[in-house]
Amino acid sequence: METFEDEVPEPTMGRQLGDVLAYARRQKALSLGALARAMGYRNPSRGGQQIQRWERGEKLPPEERLVLLGQVLDLAIMDLLNLRDQDAKERQRDRDRQLALLRRGEAGHRADFKLLERFYHPLMAAFHGSLERPAWTEAQIGDAAIVLAYLGAKAFSLGELLQAWSEEKMTTRCQSCGGRFRLIRLAGSPLSGRHHIDGFCIDCGQSDQRHLIKDGTLLEYSRSQTPRILDHPSQRASAAWLVDLTDYVMESRWSLSQVLAELGETPPIIGLTTPEHQLLATYDAAKAELTLKDHDAPVSFALWFGPDPVPMEEITYLEDDWGEAHSGGRPVIGQLSPPRAGSWRGQTRVFFAAETGEPWHQSRGLLYDPEGRVRGVTDGALPPPVLMWLIRWLAHGQGDP
Repeated sequence: METFEDEVPEPTMGRQLGDVLAYARRQKALSLGALARAMGYRNPSRGGQQIQRWERGEKLPPEERLVLLGQVLDLAIMDLLNLRDQDAKERQRDRDRQLALLRRGEAGHRADFKLLERFYHPLMAAFHGSLERPAWTEAQIGDAAIVLAYLGAKAFSLGELLQAWSEEKMTTRCQSCGGRFRLIRLAGSPLSGRHHIDGFCIDCGQSDQRHLIKDGTLLEYSRSQTPRILDHPSQRASAAWLVDLTDYVMESRWSLSQVLAELGETPPIIGLTTPEHQLLATYDAAKAELTLKDHDAPVSFALWFGPDPVPMEEITYLEDDWGEAHSGGRPVIGQLSPPRAGSWRGQTRVFFAAETGEPWHQSRGLLYDPEGRVRGVTDGALPPPVLMWLIRWLAHGQGDP
């Protein structure tokens, strides 16, 4: 019986068993179909497809199939079982790492929700105290939206959200005190009572509102809360609709933290870290300064938010805003694995570094390079000019471990 420890290529973590099976099959000069027939598959074509998935590491074979593989390929059964157990453990560790990373990104992506609650009164006072709509009202708030399964979504800018609250829209009755519960996000099934909401009560401070107090279906309630119709997928040019922002500006240069700094408040400093928790940079919105690791002098962005800001045309990037995820040909709610087009749950922003022309992606607080690797995790929303500067910095090999 052969031993497969020698001459086997260096295995991929979590795919050791697949690498061994593929190597042993090639050594036996068996095609996928021939191996499937030898294992007793009635349909060799379908069996070959199953074996190919095992070899690629897409799935782990069940024990009874693993015994047949060992017999046909002349491999030690216990060694194969041990490899399968090792792969299963490695995959679980990898899933745990990915889940922890996604949770970090999610927390950063939704940091604006806490800022809206904390600075609600100064924001409303500044909004009503302006004779003209300030530029900062165009700031985008990640996940501030009404999202209806299969029907569409309506995202809110900061100004739209403040206006809705002023008109007692995006508001429901607080379960704790009966006061005004300001909605930031409302998502769910349009024809039933199932929904998920985020918000806070401005009277008692409650932010855990498990059941929306409303009349009628969620669809009827949502229609009464939105100033415009929902963005239905049938109205979009394609499933991944990209707009060149060098020709048409869709996104403000402002972020919520920068707005608060403009109003004289002191927002938290925003950090950019690697997936391994190493600090890459920090951004102080109050000073409009970006401090990079191993750099003495900070980068200033004061002109972007001064009386004469730098023209937005100088930024080169694209954004996919509220692209739809599909299942069975229909758009559905749910997070789509980056860096694909965005899902109904939130935004995937696609940036093109001017020097390389390669696309970077930001989704749920995670920043992906053109190869799909996570290069940074933010714990808050960075202004687009700052984020674009960081992408160019990373694209030139800076910030590498």
